Amino acid sequence: MELTFAQQSVAFGYSFILGLFLAVFYGALKFLRYAFSPGKTAVVILDILFMLVWAMSVFFFSLAYLMGFIRLHVIAGSVAGFLLYRLTAGRLLFRIYSPVIRFIKRILKKILLKLKIFANYLLKIVGKVLYNISRKKQRDAAPNPAFGERDVPSGSAFGETKRTKGFPQRRGENKTDFHTVKAKRRKKYKRKKHEVKKAKNKKGSGNR
Repeated sequence: MELTFAQQSVAFGYSFILGLFLAVFYGALKFLRYAFSPGKTAVVILDILFMLVWAMSVFFFSLAYLMGFIRLHVIAGSVAGFLLYRLTAGRLLFRIYSPVIRFIKRILKKILLKLKIFANYLLKIVGKVLYNISRKKQRDAAPNPAFGERDVPSGSAFGETKRTKGFPQRRGENKTDFHTVKAKRRKKYKRKKHEVKKAKNKKGSGNR
């Protein structure tokens, strides 16, 4: 099928516009690639995807305007539109969004660092709380947790005391009262012991 010069010119113009849209699509892929910095595999996949989109676009364009015949001037028009956008507006946009993306990356990096420090701080606090709870449970699970050690009289004549375990502490009795009572008992014991020793000495001297 022969096409007139006018038809070929219109097809070339539309293919040129198609190339501009393809360049915009490629710019979006490049923006994503620059923003997220994927690996080489992802870059290859994106390039293959763009080539497939380009081929399908040219095919459907030829199907719509040229009744399915693919002409060389259609491919040339799409390539010309693509190169024109890439060499003009594409470079300008890259110079605009590349520093913006770098700035956003720096901000996100600082935010992620702060979040990491805060998360570590929270983990330390939670760890301390759980450790204290576990220690408290261990103390509660120990035998006779509510009992302590107290000095009780042994029944001797001199007020000797012995350490007894398992004797409940009195309510309201603090450590100061406990040590005060203990000191008084010790003084009383020493005084009685001294009196007994003195009485024995007197008795021995009287027998002589």
